[in-house]
Amino acid sequence: MVKIMVVGASGSLGQLICKEIIRIFDKPFELIVTDYKETRGEVFASSLKHKYTFFKKLDINNEEEIHKTIVNLDLVIVAIEQKHPMVQEKCIEKQIMCIDVTPYQPFVDMVLMLNSKCENNQVASIVMSGFVPGLSGLMIKEGIRGFQEVEEVNLGFLQSTNAKVGVTGIVDMLSIVSGPVDLNNQIIKGFSFKKRMEFYKKDKQSNVRLIHHAEQKHLKENLKINNLRYWTAWDQPIFNKAISLFNKTGFINFITQAQYKHSLSKFVKHNPRKSENAYLTVEIKGKSNNVKHSKLLQLVTPSDYYTTAMITAALSNILLKHNLSGARFPFQITNLDNILRTIKSDKIQLNIRDI
Repeated sequence: MVKIMVVGASGSLGQLICKEIIRIFDKPFELIVTDYKETRGEVFASSLKHKYTFFKKLDINNEEEIHKTIVNLDLVIVAIEQKHPMVQEKCIEKQIMCIDVTPYQPFVDMVLMLNSKCENNQVASIVMSGFVPGLSGLMIKEGIRGFQEVEEVNLGFLQSTNAKVGVTGIVDMLSIVSGPVDLNNQIIKGFSFKKRMEFYKKDKQSNVRLIHHAEQKHLKENLKINNLRYWTAWDQPIFNKAISLFNKTGFINFITQAQYKHSLSKFVKHNPRKSENAYLTVEIKGKSNNVKHSKLLQLVTPSDYYTTAMITAALSNILLKHNLSGARFPFQITNLDNILRTIKSDKIQLNIRDI
């Protein structure tokens, strides 16, 4: 029986990933959930009501615990932030496949440096799994298929202020939008330059703002896209104005510091009775059959974190069916059609058309 461990299973995202694995997998498997708090982890494991679910205590900052706990497994999913990829290193040593959701470039670079070890041990370690990054890269890969020459790609991510992403998700996104952006060889503040984009099943175009995202670099290098830009905004204009002001004044850097970030939960509330739809749009301009051509891919999903969980569970299913090796990104191991087919959900809606 396949054995899957979810590290950080009791967190907001970890819980969703466990539930999606149970929903998606069609063959018997053993699910091991971990937490550094035993009571909390045991309660969550029991709540899943899955016959082969078990709890193991694991503190990701304790190298000895990692060594003792990560054994006799087929796959480890890391749904919690690490300062150093100790989990990945142990997985490679023991030839256990690994999937990580962390979006930060410094950590991703550390995992990529383990590529030769992955290949030598014939094991795969996947980074940047999720919605953005993750599904975003798969949409871009699909979008440029059939183009002889790609002149420009724009990815727009419209978020919900009602998203149930937890404090970690809020801090992740604020850290991303606050970074500097290269606009035509000029460095500007992130989340300041605007563009209007069309999103699926939205009555009118929405303003989104230019950001730098770590996924861009890897898509540019691997898919040979020179002009790739990422844009984002929330669905409430007043919220966007506030974030822009916080960024200009440097206040974002203050509120995302470790000692203050948990105070964010007092101000950003999730209402389960209201929509938390998230949208992705990819615009491609280039040449096809020596003729100028433009394409639009638009996707709507009921939840940011929920989609990250679905993507991660689907990647797990795909990874366990193939003998892959190396430190890889989702767009390097599958395609958009395969990932959506594996998810088996009509909650994600996709529209592709020429423009």
